[in-house]
Amino acid sequence: MTSREERVNEGLKARVNFNSLKVECESETERINQILKDHSSSNNKFITTLDSTEDFKSRYKKYFSKLSSNNLLSYYYVWIGLSKGNVVVVGRTSFSKKARSNFGDLFNRYNIFGGITQEIIMKIIISEKTELDLKKVEQLNKELNAFFTHAIILPVDVGSVSPEEATRTCSDVEKQIGEYLTKNNVEILNKDGHKSF
Repeated sequence: MTSREERVNEGLKARVNFNSLKVECESETERINQILKDHSSSNNKFITTLDSTEDFKSRYKKYFSKLSSNNLLSYYYVWIGLSKGNVVVVGRTSFSKKARSNFGDLFNRYNIFGGITQEIIMKIIISEKTELDLKKVEQLNKELNAFFTHAIILPVDVGSVSPEEATRTCSDVEKQIGEYLTKNNVEILNKDGHKSF
């Protein structure tokens, strides 16, 4: 596995490559959909916007109800996060069947400041250094959370297994999808994100 710095640099190069293609968001998303059409795990896939969980919430019941019944307390899915047609990462997550607002990692907010302690420290450092502007950093944090524009959701039918086995099954699908997209020349910013479990 490559180092974090190498992975970040590869992601930055991938974004430059993607931007040089000058593709339209809709056409690239459609190309990815066509590639996924041939993959066995994509039968129930759907695209959702990420500006709120309402789009996802209004659609997930329809798609997740097609999965075999299981005794788990959570739904599992693989997601392909996109930024204006550019695949950022292929990930996996789960959420409680009783969820009303937390639908997994895909919808969790990022914080450029890190955890609470890191945020306190960062804001102290910024306030004590006159050349740094806290408002600009906070604006970057907003832009960070707006980077994903939409996602392709692939519900994973894990069957009636333990939560550990369900996570392993979902992780296997995540790896398959990531490798399948890579094999089909889809530019992924975090190209190794789907490999870690």
